[in-house]
Order: sequence, then C-alpha cells, then structure tokens
Amino acid sequence: MKKILILICIPVFFISCKKSNTAPTATLDVVGKWSLYSSQQDPSSGGLNVNATQYPCISNNVLQINADHTTSTSYTGTDTCYVTPNLGPLSPRTSIGIPGQSPFSDIWTLNGNDIYLGKEHGVISSSNNQLYITTIDTISGPAYSSPLIIKSVEIKQQ
Repeated sequence: MKKILILICIPVFFISCKKSNTAPTATLDVVGKWSLYSSQQDPSSGGLNVNATQYPCISNNVLQINADHTTSTSYTGTDTCYVTPNLGPLSPRTSIGIPGQSPFSDIWTLNGNDIYLGKEHGVISSSNNQLYITTIDTISGPAYSSPLIIKSVEIKQQ
C-alpha cells in the first residue's frame, strides 16, 4: 500500500512544480541627458503652450539623470529664453530659462514607467524610438488666484 501511495505522490509532485515561463521585464534606460520638449499651462492660468520647434531655446533646459540615482537640472542657454512676444517696454514677458541660474539637484527612482524626480511624478513613454518623460506640476500660493497647472515633456537625447 505504501508503494502505491508513493507512486501516486511522485507524479503529483512533478505536476505541481511548474517552471515559470515569464521573462523578466525590461528596465528602461533613463540614465542620460534629457531636454525640455514642450510646456503647457492650464488655459485658466494663461494657456501658455510652447514646444522646442517654436522656441528652440527651451531645449536648453536640461535634466541630467545619473546612474547613482541623482539628477541635476539646469539651463544651458546663453540668452534668456522668452516664450511670449515683446509687445513693448512695459509688457510682461514669460521666460523658460535664464542664464546663470543655479543647477537644481535631486534624486530619482523608477517603478515600471513611473519615474519620481524628487517628489515630482513623471510617466515615461516611447514614440519613434525616442523616450519621453511627461510630468504634471501643480503650483499654488498667494501669487495665484487658482493653482497653476503645468504639463512638461522632456525628451531623451541620443
């Protein structure tokens, strides 16, 4: 009787031990230099919508993601990057990048397609063999009657 029980248990044991056929998920290569590709503001707060084709100087806003999980963000342009027209000496102008600004350092973590740059959350996407990071930032404070919502897209340099 014991032999029959052992003969029954052995096949059951092998059937219950399945090998996993799931391949490990690929890790996104986020390390490198990223440039600002576009910036949009909520229409209720001015509706600024610019990209690097219209204003090439915005691509001088550089995010460097390092292998040691640190980042550095800086503006590398030599002139102020104005993204609104000059309507006269008293008209307000918007800029995205001012020469001489101090670089900003932080840390980053990656979880799937979600990247966290400090406390800022971004989503990584791919199109035409190019990687993009899209972040949505909400800025509020006494200077704003309603929160300012800014959507930014960074593109990885090759």
